[in-house]
Amino acid sequence: MRSASTALRRLARQAGTITDRTPGVRLDAPNPGDELGRLARAFNDLLARLEAALTSQRHFMADASHELRTPVS
Repeated sequence: MRSASTALRRLARQAGTITDRTPGVRLDAPNPGDELGRLARAFNDLLARLEAALTSQRHFMADASHELRTPVS
């Protein structure tokens, strides 16, 4: 029980360091085959989807910003 609690605290600490400035950071799964490993993998998959959405949003904003500065011909 203590090792699961320790692993949860470590995963929570890792998750707490992830920001919009560090979207490529992923959790380290201590044992990918157990419940915590599967949870970490699911969380990492979610992070990958959020990273893709942030990238898409940044590209859109850059394109829109460029178009707003370009005179209409």
